[in-house]
Amino acid sequence: MKALIRHIKKTTSIAISTLALLVFFVQTASSLDSDEPLGQASSEDTSHGETFNSVILSGSSYAIEKEAIFNVDLEIDCTNLFMGGSIKIDWDAAAVELVSFSFASDGPQPLIADFTPSNSGAFISWGWFQLEPLFGVSGGKSIGTLTLIAKSTGPVSVFSSPVATGIAAGPLAGPGSADNLLDGTPLLVHYGEANFYVIPEPGTASLVFLGLAMLSARLKAESRRERRC
Repeated sequence: MKALIRHIKKTTSIAISTLALLVFFVQTASSLDSDEPLGQASSEDTSHGETFNSVILSGSSYAIEKEAIFNVDLEIDCTNLFMGGSIKIDWDAAAVELVSFSFASDGPQPLIADFTPSNSGAFISWGWFQLEPLFGVSGGKSIGTLTLIAKSTGPVSVFSSPVATGIAAGPLAGPGSADNLLDGTPLLVHYGEANFYVIPEPGTASLVFLGLAMLSARLKAESRRERRC
């Protein structure tokens, strides 16, 4: 009777563990089937009817494997004439590790292109186009590509935000007054973000199921030995 009770307890424990693991992997698989694109900036118009400019973060995949290297593209799309300034990029330093940042080689070439890492992100300064009218550009322009490593599983965001006057190259701005174009006039800008879901490495699931199979086989063998006794 005692052997039967021990067997029931072991079997119940295995069933509960297996169910929990199955729930985890079903949730992970569901995230892979998600149609949500990586880095889709919010479509909410925060300009309240005024002229609209956007900082956009985007990528090629929503699901990222842990320890994988992935890219996030940084662009600016301006209705106003954009001259230059800085953008603050942030991420969770415990979940994401910086590899590099490379400025775009095509398109208008700025007089200033600077990338300065911080504790949990970076300041990116870009602009002042010598060959363009009034040192500015408009429309969609690629600034560069951020390369990162995913360090922990779960949801991760990389987001942009404005920079105050006196920090780096200051806020994103258009040309200033006719007397001094380079002083700049701050622009009204919507700052976007990139959203990811980091999943376990492919081998992790296989190892878990292998361990469960080995444990099940061992318990069955013990159960047979107990019945023989």
